[in-house]
Amino acid sequence: MIGSTVFPGMTSQDHEVMVLAVQRGGAELVRPRLTLRSGDHLLLQGSWPALERYLSSAELLVIDSPDEIRTQAVALGRGAKRVFAILALLVVLLVFNIMPAPIACMLCACLTVITRVVRLPQIYRGLDWNTVLLIGAMIAPARAMEKSGAAATSSMSSAPGFGSHASRTRSPSSSRSPVTNCAPSSAISPPGTISCPGSLSRSARRNSPARP
Repeated sequence: MIGSTVFPGMTSQDHEVMVLAVQRGGAELVRPRLTLRSGDHLLLQGSWPALERYLSSAELLVIDSPDEIRTQAVALGRGAKRVFAILALLVVLLVFNIMPAPIACMLCACLTVITRVVRLPQIYRGLDWNTVLLIGAMIAPARAMEKSGAAATSSMSSAPGFGSHASRTRSPSSSRSPVTNCAPSSAISPPGTISCPGSLSRSARRNSPARP
């Protein structure tokens, strides 16, 4: 790009991107034709796919990426209807439990790529590859721990008292005094005594002599 001749209103060969203005040193250049130098700023206009294709060149340093500018746009794009249709399909699949949620989400994500609502370069730029590599590296050790039984062993060793807690705990009802069904004694018993089947009355136990 350095050394190329440009001018405001110049279009690319496929007429998809147009140069609106050129700045050098913070000032706009109004010359009919000028040669680009290192550090010049170009203001471009075009469709989103065309801008992404031209700005992916290593000879250009993007200051305002199309993704950041696109989030500021209010008007809906051409793929808005397709996005709403895919979202409605996802809601139907989840509400009526037609298929598992992970499969439904993966299907709708693939549909956004197939219908060209989202392009693969946009997905690649939006991915955090450090997180992807971290999750991928954790799968093999997790499967190995699950198959070898190390996961179960570590979970049991982290809480050693959980298994025997129930056997050491006494039921609340066992600490209470035993209950005996008793009825008022007949007229033969002294007043104020209670006779129980198979047991002596309380006053008889107090007055009975102790056996050697």
